[in-house]
Amino acid sequence: RAPLNNVLRLRYDMGPASALISPAQAAPILRDLRAMPGVSAIPVYLSAGTSSWSPDSGTPPPRDWQPPAEYVSCADAKVLPALGTCAPGQDVSVIAGDALFIDNPLLLHLPVLGYSGLDRVTGAGTKAPAATGVDLSRLDVTTLMVAASDAASLERARTYLDLHAPVLISIGSPNQWSTNAAGPMTFGEVASVREAMLRAAQQMILFGVGLTLFVAGCSIAVATAGSLVERKRPFTLLRLSGTPMAVLRRVVLLESALPLLSVSAMAGGAAYAMAVIACHSLAPDATMSFPLAAYSATVAAVVIGALVVILGSMTLLSRMTRSEHARFE
Repeated sequence: RAPLNNVLRLRYDMGPASALISPAQAAPILRDLRAMPGVSAIPVYLSAGTSSWSPDSGTPPPRDWQPPAEYVSCADAKVLPALGTCAPGQDVSVIAGDALFIDNPLLLHLPVLGYSGLDRVTGAGTKAPAATGVDLSRLDVTTLMVAASDAASLERARTYLDLHAPVLISIGSPNQWSTNAAGPMTFGEVASVREAMLRAAQQMILFGVGLTLFVAGCSIAVATAGSLVERKRPFTLLRLSGTPMAVLRRVVLLESALPLLSVSAMAGGAAYAMAVIACHSLAPDATMSFPLAAYSATVAAVVIGALVVILGSMTLLSRMTRSEHARFE
C-alpha cells in the first residue's frame, strides 16, 4: 500500500504471550525511537483479555470468546493519516490492527482507525464504539509501526529494533513463519518479498507448461515414427504410383501437428479459465494482470520446438519409401 510503503511494522502477538512488550519495556523503547531525528513510533496496544483461551492453545475458542480490542493513541496516529482520523477531542481510538498484517500488503484496506475488524477481501469493517477510560500506559504493545523521514533514519530505527525489540516467533506454528510476522520490515518490503515469491511461482509454472508441451511433442513424434513404420507399404506404393514426396510429407505433418496445436490451444484456454476462476474466488475485487507476453512466448517457443522434433521424423518417410525398398514378402 503506497501510503505505508516505507513504514516498518512489527507484530508481537504471533509467538508466546511473553513476546508482547510490557509497559515497562515499551517506555524506554518508545523514548529512544522518538529521540531519533526524523523517526516516529506508533504503538498499538492490546487490551487485557478476560478469557484464558489463546489462539495458540490448539483448542477451539469458547462460544462467547471475542478477540481483545486493540488501541492506538490519536496523537501518534496523526503521523500516518492513511490509518484514518479520530473524532474531535478523542485521545484513544480502536484500531483493526490485525488487518495490517494481511498476506499481501498491496491489498490492504484503509482506513483502520475506528474499526474492530475488517474483511480482508471486501474491506467491509465492523465499527467499534468510542474508546473511553482506556489507560494506554497500562497495556502491552502488540504491534509497533515506525515511520521515518528518510532512508538513513529508517535504517537506524531498524537496527535499534532488531537489537532491543526483536520479534519472537513460535517455531511450533508454521503459519507464523510468514514475512508478515517477522521483522523489522516495511510494508513495501513485505510486498516486494511477496512479489518475488509470486514471480518465482510464475516461472515454475511456465517451466512446467513448457516441459509438458515438449514431452507431448516428443510423444507425438514417436507415435508418428511408429505409424510410418506400420504404413511403410502403402506409402511406398503411393510414391511409386507418382504421388509427390511433398504431398506425403504434408499428410504426415497434418496428422502430427494438428493434434499438437489443437490440444495446446485447448489446454491454454482451459488454464486461463481456471486462473481467472481461482483469482476471482480468492480476491474478487483485485485487478488481474495476465502475463500474456511471457506466457505466449513460452508456449510458442515450445510448440515450435515440438514441431521441429516432428519434422525430424520426415527423414524416416523419405528413406523408407525409396524405390529399392519396394519389394514386399
